[in-house]
Amino acid sequence: MAKGEAGMTENLNSGYDGLAELLTRQLDRRGWSQRELARRAGLSQTAVSGTVAGQRRPGADFCLKIARTIDEPPEQILRLAGLLPPGAADGDPDVQLALELLRQMAPATRRQALRLLRCLAREAGNE
Repeated sequence: MAKGEAGMTENLNSGYDGLAELLTRQLDRRGWSQRELARRAGLSQTAVSGTVAGQRRPGADFCLKIARTIDEPPEQILRLAGLLPPGAADGDPDVQLALELLRQMAPATRRQALRLLRCLAREAGNE
């Protein structure tokens, strides 16, 4: 591999390590091969293996199919792929948990929870 190509591969690897790690964990947890993930997501096995190896830059379509297949929030996959900027709450596990719980609620329950959060924020002087 040429020096310029090596540099490009290093940049690609460092930029998508989080996505590669997430996919590797999901494959291990589910007992799936890369081929099985590709089949379930409607992607080529080459696309999946290249992304897991950090040698392929995933696009939005890839990320959305992966998110649906492994039941992860699309925003998380898009951020890990470098297609969305980091979210303000990315480093706070409490905020991550709250977001995940809100996503799981029915719309009416979610609106109720948000009203409660607004009241709590007003009481704390944060809104």
